[in-house]
Amino acid sequence: MIKLKYRSTITTNEFKYEYSDDVSDNNAQAQTDEIGKYPLIIIDGVQVENKNIKTLKLFNTKMFPELELAFADPTSELLMKKYPVDDTILSLYKQSTSSTLMDIKMDFKITEFKMINGVSGDQVTLKIKAILNIDDLYLYNFESYKDTSYNVLDILSKDMKLGFASNIDNSNDDMIWINPGLFRQDFLREIISHSYIDDDTYLFGYVDFYYNFNYVDINKQLNSDISDQNNIGDSEKITSDIKEDPTPLILSNNKNNESTNMFIDKYTIDQDSTKINIENGYRFRFSEYDVIADKYNSYMLDSITGNDENGIVLKGNPFLKTNKLFEESINGDFFGRIDTNIVHKNYLHSQVQNRNNLKYLQKLKMTISLKNPNYGLYRFQKVLLELYNFGKMEDTEDQSGEKDETKEYDSKIIHRLSGDWLITAINYTFSKEDGNTQEITLVKRELTNLYEFPRRKK
Repeated sequence: MIKLKYRSTITTNEFKYEYSDDVSDNNAQAQTDEIGKYPLIIIDGVQVENKNIKTLKLFNTKMFPELELAFADPTSELLMKKYPVDDTILSLYKQSTSSTLMDIKMDFKITEFKMINGVSGDQVTLKIKAILNIDDLYLYNFESYKDTSYNVLDILSKDMKLGFASNIDNSNDDMIWINPGLFRQDFLREIISHSYIDDDTYLFGYVDFYYNFNYVDINKQLNSDISDQNNIGDSEKITSDIKEDPTPLILSNNKNNESTNMFIDKYTIDQDSTKINIENGYRFRFSEYDVIADKYNSYMLDSITGNDENGIVLKGNPFLKTNKLFEESINGDFFGRIDTNIVHKNYLHSQVQNRNNLKYLQKLKMTISLKNPNYGLYRFQKVLLELYNFGKMEDTEDQSGEKDETKEYDSKIIHRLSGDWLITAINYTFSKEDGNTQEITLVKRELTNLYEFPRRKK
């Protein structure tokens, strides 16, 4: 489990909500409710009203969050008085739907500001792209730190006033980490690229929507126990006199969950195992020259797979007696000279191990849409999914002639795609047509042979 070590101390811009001219009690309450339900955007003191937002997308797919916004400016205030200058800040606020979760409150630097004039000549759409507002990420630095990657990332997080969260206690890669004038964000990437614990781990780092730097051993997350993992409900849908019982966290397109924040409204699945295996090789030969030992090292570096007996590993066809491609497809490269007096002994090895395992993890990828966003989900969280094929019809009547609803649904479960998945990206979208929606990208390391409904009450 990813645990928060300490929170961010970054101070974001203050929000001052501007109510409309209609200050009647009913209208004021409606506007107050809107603040909680929909995102609030302010650009250099100018409030963008929700009715003027065409699309707002908040991304967390890379190392740092990004934002895209398309909106109308009927008052022309941003065009006439507050046209964005260099380093103009866009502030976003989204209230949490649960008392156990923090609100999202972030500042972004506007990097692209486009104006699109309508056919009539008087309708202007403004489009914005923005990156996280942390100056230190975009400064060229000359710096060095002697410690493990875990401790250096901890130090750098504090220096940038970020929080720090991880599912590990330390790493096994003590050395002098040198930034020879790179952007601070590129230095962070370089550290993570060469980070190492052991041969059964691979690591990644990112900043979440709450300004916490997360340093994650992905394999540990994939192997975590989620048998008692529960969902954080949407408190907006619960009356004050009703106490919500813990509910197993199961994301599903089961129609019975349609009113919850676990219902999958839409999904797409990409199964690219053959393509990825052919492009990268079923196995990889790693080679380096150790200048201290005066020795050439060469060995097979295989991707990490699970050991679930109920899983089907996406590496070779398990239903074929022989598979020439699997046996003989070996990629590889010589990664140069390594001086272990300067870098840790697995410096080159870890780069390949982290990179290749991240690539192979993309073999089976799913993108789902939740029309009721679940703000309790986080990146690299292992979750249980149950997917059904409702186009598949079967006779599930019992002896009395009545339909057994449980059997009816069970008969439509997609066994190979149900089971454990890992969240790798979370995006939020707001539009006039659809309101708030959540898009989540997940990966699955192995197909499920037979799904047995592990969270069902016996």
